[in-house]
Amino acid sequence: MKAFNRFLSFTIPLIAILLSYSIYISLDKAIVKYKHTIANDYSIVVVSKTKLTASILESNDINIETLELLDNSQVISNLKDKLSKRSIELLNKKLPNFYKIHLDSFPTTSQLEHITKQLKTIPSISNIETFSKDHNQIYSIITNSEDIISVLFIIIILFGLLILSKHIKIWLYEHSEKISIMRLHGASVLYCAKPLIYSAILSAIVSSVIVIALTYYILTNFTFAIPVRFDLEFLQIIALSFIISITTVLIVLFRHKFHD
Repeated sequence: MKAFNRFLSFTIPLIAILLSYSIYISLDKAIVKYKHTIANDYSIVVVSKTKLTASILESNDINIETLELLDNSQVISNLKDKLSKRSIELLNKKLPNFYKIHLDSFPTTSQLEHITKQLKTIPSISNIETFSKDHNQIYSIITNSEDIISVLFIIIILFGLLILSKHIKIWLYEHSEKISIMRLHGASVLYCAKPLIYSAILSAIVSSVIVIALTYYILTNFTFAIPVRFDLEFLQIIALSFIISITTVLIVLFRHKFHD
């Protein structure tokens, strides 16, 4: 029964840490995908008196994905019934060029300000619409989400490690007499703590399997639009499980050794 309790004392905090890590990397992947999506949807509209090319924009330190010339026929079509044929011909000649600029990535607020300044230096551009208010709101939501996820992940890791170390200290206290006798007969600290190390290894295996199964189930049964593959991320969960459990045990054991 004590062995089972010791096993649970390792497994539960490990599951909490690993699950939080799994959620962290899954949400981070979702945010990256969302950034890519809104980067494709986001565009800057500019009005130019003359023809605008991608090379002109790139020479002004503006990294673009595409430059799209908007069709003026829709504007003229809306005014067709109100103007004479001659006026429409003149309008067609005099109407400036409207361009839609797609950037290669979703810009930060400071990057958008820099892009706006650079666009204003191009003489042919007479008007710029960056939709900065909507952009800043979206960017603020993304950055705040990333910060909240990171803080929660760090807090859960710290609490998990604290609980693990406390359980190890309790085990050492409970077996202090037995450990002292074994140490008197020349046994090392690691040898004395073999049951604890075995529990840590078993807990690492069980915890990683449970978290991988839970992660796979959640992401495949709910619509998160996150691709799921048994790849490096799941290997990271297994590696993290062993690193946390074994490292925590070794640190506490060696601290115990030097305090003796």
